[in-house]
Amino acid sequence: MTASLWVKSLLSASLALAAMPCGASAASPVEDYLAARDAYLKQFKDNTTDDEPTRAAYDRARHDLQSRLQLILGTVRIAGFGEPKLNLDALSEGDQGFGLLDGLVYASADDKTSIVVTTDELLDRWLVGHKKWWGSKDDMPASTEAALKSEAFYTQALNTDAAFFKFADIPLGKPGDASFAYAALVGRAQDLGLEKPDEILVLLRRGGRTYVVSTKAAAKVGAVPACVRSWEKAEDQASAARDDKPDKSREDAYRAYRRCFAAAATHASYFSALVKQAKALIDILPQ
Repeated sequence: MTASLWVKSLLSASLALAAMPCGASAASPVEDYLAARDAYLKQFKDNTTDDEPTRAAYDRARHDLQSRLQLILGTVRIAGFGEPKLNLDALSEGDQGFGLLDGLVYASADDKTSIVVTTDELLDRWLVGHKKWWGSKDDMPASTEAALKSEAFYTQALNTDAAFFKFADIPLGKPGDASFAYAALVGRAQDLGLEKPDEILVLLRRGGRTYVVSTKAAAKVGAVPACVRSWEKAEDQASAARDDKPDKSREDAYRAYRRCFAAAATHASYFSALVKQAKALIDILPQ
C-alpha cells in the first residue's frame, strides 16, 4: 500500500469511528455469553443428540459456553475440588437439566459436595428469566432475598431429578465481607412425603460472585415423632375430606409438618453440628 492510500484508509477509519454514537461500546462478556447461550438454545430447541454430527455440535456449544463463563468468572480455586464444568446440563428444551443456573460447577473428590459459582449479575439476570419458568404456583418469589431462600430456586438452579423441600433454616449470621448468606437443611424427593432431610444448602454472595453449595449433612438427622403423628392425622383428614382439592390439602399438611419439624430441629442434639458444618462450607469459599 502506498503512503497516500494508507493515509486515506486511516482517515476513513477515523471518520467511521467519529460517526459512532457517543455511548456505543463493545458488548460485555456477560452480554456475549447470554447472546451465545440464547443462540444455542434456539439452535438445539427441537433437536435430539441421537446422531453423531448433532452430538459433536452440542459438545462444541457446551465447551464454548464454559469457556465464556471462565472468562467472566476468572480463576476460581477451591481447596479439595477439581476443575469445574458447565452447570448447564441441557441445551434442548424439554430435556432434564434444561434451564439450570448459568455458572460453573465444582465437585469434591468424594462427589458428596458440589459448588456452583456464578456472578451476581448472571444470577440476577437468571432470576428475571425464571420468575415464570413453570407458569404455576411454584414460580419464584418476586424479591431476590425471598427467591434465594425458596425451594423453587434450588429446584430450578441445581442439577437434580427431584424437587428440593426445605425443612429448617440454619442460622449463619452474615460474614463481614458478604452481601448475602443463607443456609438450610433440605431433602430431595419427586413427591410429597419425605420424612427426614439429609442435605445442607449454603448460598453466599461475596465479591461480585455467588456460590451455591449443596452437600450431605454430616450429622444424622432424626425424626420428630410428635410432628409425624400430627402430619399423619392431617393426611387422614385430607383423604377423608369430600372436596375437589385433595392435592392442596396434602400440600398444606406437608408444609405444616415441615414447620413443626423446623421448630423442633433447632433444639435437637444434631443441630449445632449442622450449623458448624454450614459455617465451615463458607470458610472454604474464596475470599
